[in-house]
Amino acid sequence: MEEFNEPILNKLFIVRSDEYESIFVDEHNAQLEKNGTRQKQKNLYNALKKAVGKENEIFTEINHLFKEFDGSYLEEINYWMEKYYKLGFCDAMKLKNEIKKTEDLPNG
Repeated sequence: MEEFNEPILNKLFIVRSDEYESIFVDEHNAQLEKNGTRQKQKNLYNALKKAVGKENEIFTEINHLFKEFDGSYLEEINYWMEKYYKLGFCDAMKLKNEIKKTEDLPNG
């Protein structure tokens, strides 16, 4: 694979993802509703509350662990999004070079 300057791709990813994130929020919320993810989250919370009681110390601890997991999972998704973004960028540059080579052929 062709190597590119990582700091430039890192900065480009951050700028593009920040731009996209502001557009993405409403769409993401709609998708969470459509898939029933919000309801499933509420169901999980309610089941936990029912099993141990909301005032229970165990409830607070488990709820905290779920929130920690959720944050870590989002970080994991972000990690892979960045990798795929860079891969897509590299693939696009490779394709551009291949097209250029094809155009440079006598019958191109």
